[in-house]
Amino acid sequence: MKTIRLINEKLTNFKGIASGNFAFNGENTEIVADVMQGKSTIKDAYLWCLGLEIDNFYPVDKNNKIIEGLETKVELTLDIDGIEYILSRSAKVKYKNKVFDGYKKDMFEFDRVPCNTTEYKTKLCDLLG
Repeated sequence: MKTIRLINEKLTNFKGIASGNFAFNGENTEIVADVMQGKSTIKDAYLWCLGLEIDNFYPVDKNNKIIEGLETKVELTLDIDGIEYILSRSAKVKYKNKVFDGYKKDMFEFDRVPCNTTEYKTKLCDLLG
């Protein structure tokens, strides 16, 4: 059985978090905060970076309106059996006739090397077993 530890999670324009750097240092961590303070956002960012589809991950302002032209990015540093890996996923909001039309293609990096969705998910599956 592999030992997987989350070392760091960095968010840029993910939901309501413009910029966040969360150091977990591979420790068991309990996130405690009031309602609507970003607890689920941290979890969603982690899952999104691992390739899961998350609804409404686009960047929003304080009034919950989509912010045009920003890139959403999540970067994870994982320690897997004593070896650190850096995984990242990013996407950019796109508009058609000034109406939100989803995202431009997802961009993935595995240890800072760009790869397509299939390569990224294959590497993750091979790594995590």
